[in-house]
Amino acid sequence: MKNLILYTFFYSSFLMSDVTTNTNISECMKSQIMNILSLEESKNERFVSFNESKDDETIKVLLKELFPNNSTGESYTLQQLDKAWEWDRVNGMEFIYKLLDLMNRNYSIESVESHLIDRYISSAQTICSPK
Repeated sequence: MKNLILYTFFYSSFLMSDVTTNTNISECMKSQIMNILSLEESKNERFVSFNESKDDETIKVLLKELFPNNSTGESYTLQQLDKAWEWDRVNGMEFIYKLLDLMNRNYSIESVESHLIDRYISSAQTICSPK
């Protein structure tokens, strides 16, 4: 669904300007959205989505151990997931495949909540709009 929103935006921008300008805007938009998704601010406001698998339950336990005073209770941010990844790399990589699976699911554009993707698109539009 979120990809549909992005594609709709990109397609509508093609209809409003010439092809050369539009291609540059589209590339700029994709680039800016990817940049925004990698920012610490974005990672702090996006929460990890777990499924009911044993692997995800194992990672939940790990996160509880690493962040015992978590202010969001049972919810963890992508920044905390990144820190768990870093911790695991230093401590024997016991959870590496479980973390990778969880990260793959949570770092995709499809996993971003709609209100956040709307804000990210708006920010990218501001940066990419022709002056």
